Amino acid sequence: MKWNVPESFVGFQRFGISLRLIVAGKRAGLPCGTLIGVPIPKEFAAAGVLVENAIQRALQECSVTGKEVTPFLLKRVNELTQGKSLSSSTAPIFFALLFAQILH
Repeated sequence: MKWNVPESFVGFQRFGISLRLIVAGKRAGLPCGTLIGVPIPKEFAAAGVLVENAIQRALQECSVTGKEVTPFLLKRVNELTQGKSLSSSTAPIFFALLFAQILH
């Protein structure tokens, strides 16, 4: 499978190194996991101030409790940012899917 990856994905040039590290650990039978942090690409990154302001406003408006809090906050922040927060939070899923496909 060929992946179309935007060139602006910061750190993607080190993807091969990360992948080799994971594979080497698995082959060596090391009882550990690997955590890889990848910054959100510019084209998916929402303005930090916009998202932070939306989060603060959503927290003030929140009138639910328990398991209803997270869905309310996600929905309200998405509304307040006109979808910009959603696109920035889904970009890392691309990398998770990419790694899963390769390591499968």
